[in-house]
Amino acid sequence: MKKKVLVVDDEEDLTWSISKNLAKDKDIYEIVCVNNGQEALNVLSQVPVDLVVSDIKMPGITGLDLLMKIKETYASTKVIIMTAFGSADVQKEATARGSLYYIEKPFEIEDLRTLINKALADKKGFDGKVTDFQLSDLIQMNVLGRMVAALVVTKDKERGTIYFAEGNIVHAECGSVVGDEAFYKILSWEDGKFEFRKGERSDQESITRGWQSLLLEGMRRKDEVTPESKTQMKEVSRQESLEKIKGCLAEFIKLKGVDLIAIVDSSGFSRASLQNDKKEDVLDITSLPGIVTPGLEYLSKCNTEVKGSGLRIVTIEYNNKTLILSPVPTGNEWLFIVCEPEVNLGAVRMAIKKQVPVLTDIL
Repeated sequence: MKKKVLVVDDEEDLTWSISKNLAKDKDIYEIVCVNNGQEALNVLSQVPVDLVVSDIKMPGITGLDLLMKIKETYASTKVIIMTAFGSADVQKEATARGSLYYIEKPFEIEDLRTLINKALADKKGFDGKVTDFQLSDLIQMNVLGRMVAALVVTKDKERGTIYFAEGNIVHAECGSVVGDEAFYKILSWEDGKFEFRKGERSDQESITRGWQSLLLEGMRRKDEVTPESKTQMKEVSRQESLEKIKGCLAEFIKLKGVDLIAIVDSSGFSRASLQNDKKEDVLDITSLPGIVTPGLEYLSKCNTEVKGSGLRIVTIEYNNKTLILSPVPTGNEWLFIVCEPEVNLGAVRMAIKKQVPVLTDIL
């Protein structure tokens, strides 16, 4: 069924212009224009309206008054507030009364069209990246809108939920942590994904602190992350990545006949390596640049000449050793494997097929 959009503004020229310019979207939604709040209420009482686009400053029933009545009587109808008197106070008041969309005059018609399409998107909730929004803004939006809702935020493998009820933050949980500390932990995340679940209530109330005090304390804690501590965190992250890489390499060392495996870049410098501890020194890792770089240059030339469409794996069998070279699809890393002649090459290939995607994600 075609959506219905109601535009409310006491400037007849503006409503005429909006109606004319948005007519190209008539296959998506129908535009109805009126010039005061009372006429808008009359339309709302007669036909279902999906979205109201309303000016704030109008004689009689103002835009905010209209928004209040829509929220009370037509809960499923969304609202976009237009105003030529843009200010933080006006926006805050609009949000507090339930408007999630706000546009300042003068605006480009394409901006309004984009906002209308966004508001009309048929979703039960919404999701997005926290980098697209400030998490603190999402929290304030729920509080000021006096929402009953759950804001679910995920970062990597962690998941946190903040519950709102009638203008308060009532509960937060993140793993085994609940209450204020869970809220602070979620707020500290700088990226991730969120999902807004309207109408979802918590069966717990672990937070009694006022939302403003809670938010300020959370932001203060977040700001206390010093450059030194950020550097330490990066070092820990690098160490964790290295441990994961070595975990993948260990799967090769478990294979009978594999003496050494390393991840090297195209210059031959080793990023990580493991050697079979039952073997004597197989190869001086520092010698790899002199081996890998000219070898890769030759292989690249061969690939071009024979139109190979990309190297998958190279196996070189000597009398006493077998050398295997396989690219990791990061664009710059390679697996360099030294084996005994009796190594099961099929098993090595299977390990490459299994571990390379894992290494790609880590690298």
